[in-house]
Amino acid sequence: MRQGQAHLGIADGRRDHAFPSGIFGNLGLAALKLLTALLWSSRLFAVDGLYSLVTAIAFLIPYQAAMLERKRPSEQYPYGATKLLFLSVLAIGAMYLFVAVPAFLYTLRPGIQFQAGRTYLIPVVVAAISIVANEVLYQTAMGRDDSGMVASVRWVALNNRAGVAVSALVLLSSLLSRFGMGNFATVTGIAASIPVALAGLRMVSASFHGIMDKGPTGAITARIASCADGVEGVQRVVDVKARCLGRGPHMDVWVALDEDLKMSQVERIMQEVEERVRSTTPQAKFVNVIVA
Repeated sequence: MRQGQAHLGIADGRRDHAFPSGIFGNLGLAALKLLTALLWSSRLFAVDGLYSLVTAIAFLIPYQAAMLERKRPSEQYPYGATKLLFLSVLAIGAMYLFVAVPAFLYTLRPGIQFQAGRTYLIPVVVAAISIVANEVLYQTAMGRDDSGMVASVRWVALNNRAGVAVSALVLLSSLLSRFGMGNFATVTGIAASIPVALAGLRMVSASFHGIMDKGPTGAITARIASCADGVEGVQRVVDVKARCLGRGPHMDVWVALDEDLKMSQVERIMQEVEERVRSTTPQAKFVNVIVA
């Protein structure tokens, strides 16, 4: 079994700044919005600030993925220690939901819309900055060409894209409240909690898929079995197991071979099966061919 090398693109000149930008950029936005929430008594800005804070923490996931995937699989842990990654994803998803649920409930109470004893200019500017900054952070993480971007980075960067919607709704709710349209402001405030909740549900769902070893779709495993079946000397593919662990599937392929083969022929066939599986599923991190 040849094992793929973990690579996060940190050395890539176009993306080596994506990780610190994601962490420190979101931390800066969180501090700015939480300060605005404190000075202008706005719970919606507090929700937006907490969302940015959790997003900054989420950008640590690719670092953890890289560290865990450097640990080679062992007899006790044949798929490595990457399940720890999904526990982190679960914790961060729970943080998003922790922010979203109170946000939804608070907006149903009267008198909690954007309240200002000062000028509205600064909060409006802060919300506008947040919209632009979230989009910039998303584009920075994706890079100009995202074809080689690892899944974990692209996946986390989507939270900044959702942050654009959160900040836009907070801005709209603030303006509606300012012009006396309290009911519309409340509805918009409720809507602002929806992207936060979706981000949490997306991460919680992904964590359970990883923890429970949920594999790729049947179409993918059928395609793998089909390509392995075409190798000369393979009688049939007995079974295919594909687990989505870490940042890519880990494949186990059981094959039945002709009985009169020499050991050198068996090794050649196993190598060819592995190469075909990798060509079919290039994102696979590990491919293990087993003679049944």
